Amino acid sequence: MIRNRGRVLVVDDEEYLLKMICQSLEWYGLETERAENGEEALSILKSSKKPFDILITDFNMPVMNGGALIRAVYRESILLKGIILCSGGNRDPRSTELDDFLAEFVHTIPFRFVSKPFGPSDLMAAINDVLESD
Repeated sequence: MIRNRGRVLVVDDEEYLLKMICQSLEWYGLETERAENGEEALSILKSSKKPFDILITDFNMPVMNGGALIRAVYRESILLKGIILCSGGNRDPRSTELDDFLAEFVHTIPFRFVSKPFGPSDLMAAINDVLESD
């Protein structure tokens, strides 16, 4: 397990999940910052003096969803060691938005998908995978 290595921006519109994820990552020694939607996250990524290593984002969020955020990160050429997309729960089985997005980015290195619900060890495994591939 990698400890004390990395700066992570965590994006989720559910405050309790945002808090839980950040606390877990900080316990593992990672530095975290939070955003409640993609628009806020993009602003943080673009204005931060200290670069982020990893972006962890929920897919379904108001204002700007995780897919739009990740596309904007690529379009703006924001340098990251990896991106982790989280999604799950009650999504409409008729919607192909997430599946279409994953088909577009699943082979992008370093990109990982973590299905909700997940535990801290699941998230750390994805982070370790991304950081070790660097």
